[in-house]
Amino acid sequence: MNFFVHNPKILSIVIFFCFYVIGIIIAAHRIIEIDTILSLLHKYLSSIPQNNFPYMTIDDLALRSPTYRQALLNVLEHYPVIQKYEFYYIAPMKYGQSDNENYTAAIEHYNYLLMKRNYIYHDLRAAFNPLITLKNIFSLPSTFLEWVGFSPKETTSKLFNIVSWLLAFFCGLYSDEIKNFSTLLFHHLFNT
Repeated sequence: MNFFVHNPKILSIVIFFCFYVIGIIIAAHRIIEIDTILSLLHKYLSSIPQNNFPYMTIDDLALRSPTYRQALLNVLEHYPVIQKYEFYYIAPMKYGQSDNENYTAAIEHYNYLLMKRNYIYHDLRAAFNPLITLKNIFSLPSTFLEWVGFSPKETTSKLFNIVSWLLAFFCGLYSDEIKNFSTLLFHHLFNT
């Protein structure tokens, strides 16, 4: 630890590298998650052979399919992950809902997540760009604000990021003076 204190450039490189690797790992994890969900939805949708019996309802076809129930249970078990990637309302899939409603909702989920996967693949390619990592590090203060629950506008976020990093820089630059001033203020307030 003492090595990093005396070599702030190396500490900066290590922090940058950690953010870089973590960004790639997170993007890869998201791809694995969405591919798993798409595979489960595809198995569920394929469990009903609609082309063979075009005049039968989904509910009747579901009763004839030996794999339908298990495929539905697999999708419903992973349904929170499906909801995690959807940012607009799609009719939900539920236990006890009619097979027709679940099947129709699954088609919408599948189509939406196929498109969402394209964006996630784009995010993975972007994660390999070191400039994106620098941008993510720079936006840490506003990311923290969003995590706490505030939703500032884009310009306010950028301004907050700049002010936060400048404040951190000046606090580091004048840390001894700030410490002496705090000590003096503390002694003055409690010794009078």
